[in-house]
Amino acid sequence: LQELADSIAENGLLQPLLVRPTQGDAERYQLVAGERRLRSVQRLEWEDVPVLVREMDDETLLVLALVENLQREDIDPVEEARGVKLLVERAGLSPAEVGERICKSAEWVELRQGLLGLPVEAQERAKRREVSLGVLQMVLHLPEPERDRGLQLVLHPAFQEDPLNARQAEQLLEE
Repeated sequence: LQELADSIAENGLLQPLLVRPTQGDAERYQLVAGERRLRSVQRLEWEDVPVLVREMDDETLLVLALVENLQREDIDPVEEARGVKLLVERAGLSPAEVGERICKSAEWVELRQGLLGLPVEAQERAKRREVSLGVLQMVLHLPEPERDRGLQLVLHPAFQEDPLNARQAEQLLEE
């Protein structure tokens, strides 16, 4: 946040905050996108910032918030998966529809959904980027009995310091 605040102090706020009117109170607004920008300008003690006000339903709010979140550089694959899950559950969208709304492929969405079905250890390793998404995708596509063996291989402590790439994993899984 401090880096963003420094950048805003130097260059100004390049993108306005996005808000929607709250239901039942025309004087109040709900932040839709720009939480990090808002926190940064608060650090700078700015009193006025550019804001776009848009009417939108809850589904649109979820999509815009997820898109904003996905654009962060530091977001991990499990956070992405949780955001996708929220859209699927709350908006009742298919993976293809979610992908369309957030400008990602249906395969991208399905991989993120699959991550949430993996054991916690695998999710944690994915969050820390100790196992590549390509490797986890390969494991997810294995038939059920082989999936456990695949997870054991890619999560083995020997790979803690040297993350497996997809080619190495494929060779191990074929053995």
